[in-house]
Amino acid sequence: MTILLKFKGYILIALVAFLWGSTSVVVSFVLAQGMGLLDVAFIMTSIGALTLLLCVGKKGLSTIKLDLIAYGLFVIPVFRILYTVSVLINGAGVTASLLYVAPLIVAILAPIIIGEKLALMDLFLAILAVIGAYLSSNPSLKLTSVTGFLVGLSLAVTYAITIIAIKYFYSKGYSMEEIVMQPTIAAIPILAALSIATEVKIIFDVITIMALLWGGIVSIGLALILYVKGMKLVKALEASIIATLEPVSALFLATLILGEHYEPLQLVGIFLILISALVIALKGK
Repeated sequence: MTILLKFKGYILIALVAFLWGSTSVVVSFVLAQGMGLLDVAFIMTSIGALTLLLCVGKKGLSTIKLDLIAYGLFVIPVFRILYTVSVLINGAGVTASLLYVAPLIVAILAPIIIGEKLALMDLFLAILAVIGAYLSSNPSLKLTSVTGFLVGLSLAVTYAITIIAIKYFYSKGYSMEEIVMQPTIAAIPILAALSIATEVKIIFDVITIMALLWGGIVSIGLALILYVKGMKLVKALEASIIATLEPVSALFLATLILGEHYEPLQLVGIFLILISALVIALKGK
């Protein structure tokens, strides 16, 4: 029990990575049914917001923070837009491989924005995690266009900002409830407008509804609470490295549920991610 408490922050982030990996499988299934990506984002975020409201109650809305609202209005929708555009241009595999360049970006920005110290070993582990995520998500080593690369890199920068932002909001004394609740609610009208502005493709059958509920309740609602709690206990760079366990869990679940098989380079990528996550956790404590 003492060991679990000692590594609580790392365990929470790793658990969230597993839940986010399940989201990848769920979203892939729903998109295969014909739903639009922005429609899925809007519906799942709305369900997640209701889940957060039930879990944290009015605590998250007791004092409105303008910077949390601004973060929800701009950063979260921008991330969703870039993710959608990247998937359209690059495909899901290349998008994931570019998204997880984020640890290197966090390594650059975190010392500047929130004053986190960067050790040489941390940088080395971040590089290992990035290589591992690239190989596990893009084992065919597929290249993309300059436009696709720039969109994917912008997506990674936005993701890195979301990681650093949580530590920044904690430094301002904001509560976990405020950090999870206010940006999520603020993002919903923007995501709704984006969904309506594009061609709306919403499909409702029992399996799709169950998939959307899982994505909203578990992967967005509960996972966000666990993630923000974990971020309070670990550094931004540490969290970004451990979060690269997401493609590992997605591969595991895809194999278990969809019957997909690992490629040799994916196994190498999984090994690099596991090593970097384990070492960063041990080093942190």
